[in-house]
Amino acid sequence: MGSDAHIIVVGDTSDAAYGGLDTAVARVEQLEARWSRFRASSEISQLNTRLGAPVLVSRDTYRLVEHAVRA
Repeated sequence: MGSDAHIIVVGDTSDAAYGGLDTAVARVEQLEARWSRFRASSEISQLNTRLGAPVLVSRDTYRLVEHAVRA
């Protein structure tokens, strides 16, 4: 996405009830895979290359585009 992210976990980083650090890192990596304009396989890249054609995207990407349009 061309962005830096800082993850702050308070408490036990392995606490399964809250997901812990590994879950937070996995979530950021998941969003990077969906939203990176540098990855041809990302949902954002697919939207950009298939102009005018329907593209199935995740709920996260739908919300991202929805917020971008509103802005």
